[in-house]
Amino acid sequence: MRGILWQLTLLTVRNPWTLLAMLFVTILFATVTGLEETERTSAFVYNESMEEAFFQSKVEQLQSFTDEVSFEILSQEEREIVRTRQTVDAIFGLYEDDYIVEPFTTPSMTEMSVAPVLDQFYIMTSLTGETVEKMEALDSVFEVETSYIGIDNSEPFNNTVKNMFGWALFFVIYTIAFSVSDILQLRSRRIWDRIILSPSSKWSIYSSYLLVVFLIGYVQVMTALTIFHYLFDFPFYGGYWLTYIAVIPYLFAVMAVGIFLSSLITNLTQLSGLVMLFAMGSGMLGGAFWPLHVTGDFMYALSYLSPVRYGMELLYGVTLYDWSFDEFLLPVSILVFIGCTFTALGIHFMERRGDT
Repeated sequence: MRGILWQLTLLTVRNPWTLLAMLFVTILFATVTGLEETERTSAFVYNESMEEAFFQSKVEQLQSFTDEVSFEILSQEEREIVRTRQTVDAIFGLYEDDYIVEPFTTPSMTEMSVAPVLDQFYIMTSLTGETVEKMEALDSVFEVETSYIGIDNSEPFNNTVKNMFGWALFFVIYTIAFSVSDILQLRSRRIWDRIILSPSSKWSIYSSYLLVVFLIGYVQVMTALTIFHYLFDFPFYGGYWLTYIAVIPYLFAVMAVGIFLSSLITNLTQLSGLVMLFAMGSGMLGGAFWPLHVTGDFMYALSYLSPVRYGMELLYGVTLYDWSFDEFLLPVSILVFIGCTFTALGIHFMERRGDT
């Protein structure tokens, strides 16, 4: 087993171009989209039903609530011009206790960035308004400590973090899947048959190959996240070192799906098509390209089928959300189940194909 591991490691070192290419595009996409988020997003708002003075006060409160969004007021005439020409991808109508979105593109990047801010603002102001009146009435009788469940000073959504994790998890699918395809090439050249006939057990042979494939994906993801952390100073909310552990179940699941896909086909052309379909489908459904909360109910339900969703949840959990240990159990269990199931199916189909 050690001999196989050493040989595969040498082959990877001598031909690292797939790994380097995927690492490059991961950093490129995440950096370009992530650095765009450092600039303030412009959100155009208009008065839906409030008095003008109250509306102006509401916009001022919104502006003081966040530094990430610049709110610009649209007059009635400007609103009609924007609707006609669609010079922006979304505008927002403000009510006293709620808001509406008029998106002109699907998906709307402005809506993705601004809607979470508006949601949090209206929740905070609503809770504050209701509780303050009651607390003042009871203040003379009780000593009351006020807290808001589910709301703290951290952001519930950060598009920079989403871009960083999303692109890292998306592109590693290609690296792992095409690394697994080496077994397919060895089979087509009849080299695999000679390896199987060696004194090493099948378990040690498969384990050696899959361990190397896993490590290739692991090195790619962690190198990308390390560059994001130390070179570009992307936010990890104190959870950078925990990402080294959180990414493991996801890589195991993706490796297993790669084995399964390789067992279904006979040449690299077919594999390329299947891998692209799986990667794009998982990325879109799992929230790698846009946040899940802006998708419809049907698409949101389908996201539970994507390993990317659970990989994103684990990385969010150790960084943005600061999860407790119990909250990690469900996504980890699902990814481990995917990994074990598809690994068993993939090896089984490979062995059956080899016997025919």
